[in-house]
Amino acid sequence: MRNPHFARYMLREASAVFLAGYAVMLLAGLLCLAWGPGAYSAWRGLLETPVSIGLHALALLAALYHSLTWFQVMPKTAPDLPIDPQQIVRGGLFVLAVIALFLFHGCHRMLHSLHDLGLETGPRARLGLYGFATASTIVAGGALLWIGL
Repeated sequence: MRNPHFARYMLREASAVFLAGYAVMLLAGLLCLAWGPGAYSAWRGLLETPVSIGLHALALLAALYHSLTWFQVMPKTAPDLPIDPQQIVRGGLFVLAVIALFLFHGCHRMLHSLHDLGLETGPRARLGLYGFATASTIVAGGALLWIGL
């Protein structure tokens, strides 16, 4: 691992392992939710342990690094363009941030609107709305990568 380019490539690929582990953890949470309140409460209790919080922090850092490196790869795969490749990276990250901001703001407002109407805004409503915003942000990021922005 003396070559820094190879080391960064391996670090980016290793970050996908954390993302896959996080996806499995979320699927386990959905399975516990289907099994009932006791199983779901136990799963949530597991998430509150210091080890779990540390793993969540590592998964967040891995996701941020993975996303950043993918946006950095975009200009290298594009044909010769008359603009600076860093502008492509910054533009893609900015567009993704704007999309995510609107999605999370909209879902947050929906949650408070449900509360104002007297409807339940418990964990399931939060999980559904914020889960939708997260999934939509991931889809938007994939679409931005697909169109080459």
